[in-house]
Amino acid sequence: MVREPGSRPEASALRTEPGAVSEREVTAQQKMKVALIAGGVLLAVGLLVMVFALIRARGTDNADKAADINLTSAEASSTAPPLEIVAGSSPSPTGSPTAGATKPPKAAPSATSAPKPTRTEAEVGRKPTRVKATSGTSYRLRNVITGNCVSTMVFGAATTQEACRGVGQVKLEPTRAVNGVRLYRLREGGGANLCLDVPDVGSEPAGTAIGVVDCIDPSSADNQEWRLKDTGKTSHQRAVYLVVNFASGNCLDVAGRAADKGDRPTGNAIGLFPCSDPADGFDDHFWTFS
Repeated sequence: MVREPGSRPEASALRTEPGAVSEREVTAQQKMKVALIAGGVLLAVGLLVMVFALIRARGTDNADKAADINLTSAEASSTAPPLEIVAGSSPSPTGSPTAGATKPPKAAPSATSAPKPTRTEAEVGRKPTRVKATSGTSYRLRNVITGNCVSTMVFGAATTQEACRGVGQVKLEPTRAVNGVRLYRLREGGGANLCLDVPDVGSEPAGTAIGVVDCIDPSSADNQEWRLKDTGKTSHQRAVYLVVNFASGNCLDVAGRAADKGDRPTGNAIGLFPCSDPADGFDDHFWTFS
């Protein structure tokens, strides 16, 4: 059909068939699809970049932590003092022994090594364990068996045994030596001119009581001289003696029998009696100067 100039197109020519899509619509749809695809690709790429960034950041952080741990360990090992293990003691709770460290084996004592020397009493500052009587010194004259002492000297009074606390002392006063044996008088320790005395002059029998009188000069003119016989025994760190009257040869004795403890009471007389064998420990002839 030939359209004349200036004429309007027919209505049928402007309409499309039902279901038909114009070229413009097709182009617009294609552009939208391309834009969606491009946007999805960009979003995916962005997500991937973020994931890689997170992974890298975590790896760097872990590496830094590991480096810090290694540095701390190195510093601790370089500054910590070595642990010292002393035999017989436990390690300090703030430290731990080095792995694999062992104590050195204890050396076995040599069979040929010399025994450890022991210190003498003088070296450790203690008094000797056996003190002997010396002249010029005042002592209490103590009986080993009864535990009592010779009574305080009073002129003309009988000599008895009394509790040692509070009694007077006696002094060993050397007089002379006979055949190498030193003789003494038993003088009052406070300085009075009093001596233990056997009655009369010369030898007196067993059972004679001892008294107190003035010291007689010369000593050889009377029976006031005594000799000390060391028994080799010790009592309370003191040497034990027999006190023997030179004139009679009898020993200073406590009245009463040691076997039945009849010699124990205070007030028993001090006298003379035949000396017992020093090996016989059950007697009351043993004395200490203490």
